[in-house]
Amino acid sequence: MNFNEDTITIFYKSGIHTDKEALGYAQSVREHVHEIDVTKTPVTSTQLMEIIDTLGVDIEELIDKESDLYQEEYPGMSFDTNGWLTVLTKNPELLKTPIVFIGDRGMIVESGRDIIKFGASEKKGL
Repeated sequence: MNFNEDTITIFYKSGIHTDKEALGYAQSVREHVHEIDVTKTPVTSTQLMEIIDTLGVDIEELIDKESDLYQEEYPGMSFDTNGWLTVLTKNPELLKTPIVFIGDRGMIVESGRDIIKFGASEKKGL
């Protein structure tokens, strides 16, 4: 994956209201937004490893433990990195979203407004 300073890359789920809101914030911060709806274009294990490396997090931090699927199928389960990669590639709805990247910086977004703080200071033309 190529993350650059002129583009926000956002991994999101189009069926989640807060994710769509975050996408709107991303579009207000940058002219160029690379949207990846993980429910339509599931991420690969290679992409997931790049996300983990760029964010500097453990793979379990990318698991949406509040999701119905996690609660029904995986509560309290523990896997190694390869195990979680397999789970996430087969069940992209378990990926905690939205996740945004600008250049070599990224974050798991808690609120769409976080994107404003994250990217506004570097918005083209400011």
